[in-house]
Amino acid sequence: MLFSYKAGYGKMWKTILGDTRPSYYRKHSIPKEKSIYVTLARLRIKGLVRKERSEWNITAKGKEYLKNKFIKTLPYHSTQSEKNKTAKNVIIIFDIPEEHKNKRNWLRVELKILGFVPIQKSVWLGPSILTEKFIKSLETISILEYCKFFRADELDII
Repeated sequence: MLFSYKAGYGKMWKTILGDTRPSYYRKHSIPKEKSIYVTLARLRIKGLVRKERSEWNITAKGKEYLKNKFIKTLPYHSTQSEKNKTAKNVIIIFDIPEEHKNKRNWLRVELKILGFVPIQKSVWLGPSILTEKFIKSLETISILEYCKFFRADELDII
């Protein structure tokens, strides 16, 4: 059988051993309806959706999850005026937890746009004037508490 079998290696394996191949070799065709049902069932188990009569609704926990997980509307701040870019006398230090990684990455991009330069990944030096809109944005997305602001003055010691 090994030498005269022409259907292919996979079919031969299945014929001899049954379908004992690892699952990533098997091809599954899950109907779209079943896929949706399985997804909704998982969301229901996590408490993110509930089924009332024949209607699926998002729960308060689901809304909070979406708010934290998919922050698509993070504010964008345009660059400040050129005169502010030349003065580098504010240090921003932040320690944002891993669970807010997307917010931390957003902050790094915004600081770069505002004319800041990184000293370390979470320590940035930049212009002294931060807009009120920027500070409000930090508060709105709940990361202001993780940020510390310091005024830096250059000393002429030599």
